[in-house]
Amino acid sequence: EKWVVSLISKTEDDSHPNAHACRMRLANICEGCGEKPPVEVKKDKAGYLKKFPHVSVACRLTVDEEIQSGIDSDRLRYIQAVEQASRLGKPLEFPAGSCKAKQGGAMWHNDVTATVAQILPQLLQGFRFFLKYAQPSGDSIRGHGMVNTIDELFDDTMTGRKTSRGFILLYQLLMGNLTFSLRDLIHKKHPKHAQTMAKLLLQMKYLQATKMGKEKPKDEVKVAYGMLLPILVAREKKMDPKKEFPEFPLYSLVSTLEEGTGTNMNKDLNGWLMKHIQAASKFSTSHFSAGQLRYPQAAEVNDKTSIPADMKIPTRPEITDSSADQRLILLYKCT
Repeated sequence: EKWVVSLISKTEDDSHPNAHACRMRLANICEGCGEKPPVEVKKDKAGYLKKFPHVSVACRLTVDEEIQSGIDSDRLRYIQAVEQASRLGKPLEFPAGSCKAKQGGAMWHNDVTATVAQILPQLLQGFRFFLKYAQPSGDSIRGHGMVNTIDELFDDTMTGRKTSRGFILLYQLLMGNLTFSLRDLIHKKHPKHAQTMAKLLLQMKYLQATKMGKEKPKDEVKVAYGMLLPILVAREKKMDPKKEFPEFPLYSLVSTLEEGTGTNMNKDLNGWLMKHIQAASKFSTSHFSAGQLRYPQAAEVNDKTSIPADMKIPTRPEITDSSADQRLILLYKCT
């Protein structure tokens, strides 16, 4: 039996949500039998709570098993509050702890704002920039085709050199000139969803381009975000970006490419780039203190949450008349 249990140690690097749960349950069984668990489950406890929604119901711990495993104090207080609300038959206020959130996360906020504040004055002195873009339309902005277009964006460089998407795709989304839809009519019910998606894609693309903030942004990334972030801030301030920034000369670019003159910037594109940089610099001076781009902060998160009287923690149902051997069989089935 010890040999069989010892085989579980080989799963220690398995970070699947069900694996966390199974190792925790096995540790409880071992401790109940006076045996030392084959694995250290400290990391499993953290992984179990973090991935709890993804743990299969059959593998979840019961409330008693969670308590037996020595679950962290916040989780224990939450379990006790749910039980108290059920016992009293009325909702309870649960102190969740205050949190000052930053839009897009601290990494995005700190890195990109510093980059943009630094690059805008430099761009006013002039720059050279390669640019390539093909505007998606029809099925490529809806449903499965939209997902493929997003994949192309993340496979591309900021300048559009690989798939003709690049940062101009984000620009068009932020400006409201392009709308992504999971379904044909979704934008009529949720008109702001395109800007929300653009905001998320903007953050994700920056983190991808900088290897999650581990690498300094390349020049093309700095230029792109020097143009994109002011539009996003205008959106957050509920301003119309079309009144603040020049429209991208899409048809000029398309006609130039059709004439076979290549993808280098023509006169119209060069003029648009400079006009936008001037508008972005003016915007930052007018709307941000000390001429620095300060991304608007989210409001402080409510430090309390209400627990309904009929709330139940979605754990594994209690198993009655079950021996340790039977429970091990259940663990085996889970894995």
